Amino acid sequence: MTCLEVNIEEKRFGTQTILRDIGFAARNGEIVALLGPSGAGKSTALRIVLGLDHDYWGGVEGLSGRVGAVFQQPALVPWLNVSDNIRLVHPEDVPLPDIPALLDQVGLGRVESLFPAALSLGMARRVALARALSVSPSILVLDEPFASLHPQLAARLGGVVAQWARQMQATTLIAMHDLDHALSIADRVLVLSGAPSTLALNLVVPPLTDRTAQTRLRNELQSRFFFLSDSREADEREVI
Repeated sequence: MTCLEVNIEEKRFGTQTILRDIGFAARNGEIVALLGPSGAGKSTALRIVLGLDHDYWGGVEGLSGRVGAVFQQPALVPWLNVSDNIRLVHPEDVPLPDIPALLDQVGLGRVESLFPAALSLGMARRVALARALSVSPSILVLDEPFASLHPQLAARLGGVVAQWARQMQATTLIAMHDLDHALSIADRVLVLSGAPSTLALNLVVPPLTDRTAQTRLRNELQSRFFFLSDSREADEREVI
């Protein structure tokens, strides 16, 4: 059963067209990775999916139920501590999770009483991820949630997201840069390319157990799209 249908015919900023002819559908429980170079409009596409940007041609169907979102900036309320930031978005009809246990799942220790100013950017992003998961979403939209994190930590958090998404049968869209990471957690990858950005590729990811198919797909993507040839970001990454 299709949960989410996205059709972005055209998105402009002023007279410049940024996105064109981007259409896809995602099923319940499916994890879809959105790949593309910096500036391709991945964040813009996710804002459209979330209903935060209505100034485009097209439409989004199936955005219903509880939605969890993580933006590139963590968007934590500075005068609330970590625990209260998580409680702030919690719906009344969902039992409040064990917040320390949830924070532990995203690799944070006893930080629930800390305020955002005391957190590094990587820590704040993980709090934002815990906040999104805490609402037991039916749709999960994540914009570069693993940016600036050490690859080993990013891989572990990707596994946490995948486990939650499949357990909750949440339709999950993740904008990412790291091709290897995307292939390790996603059921399908979408590649944005060109100017304006269009949907250049929409394909199913073979299971991790099929290493030959995974390697073949990785090589094919890297040969077709130069921006995926070294998909790990070059910025300094946090271990904590």
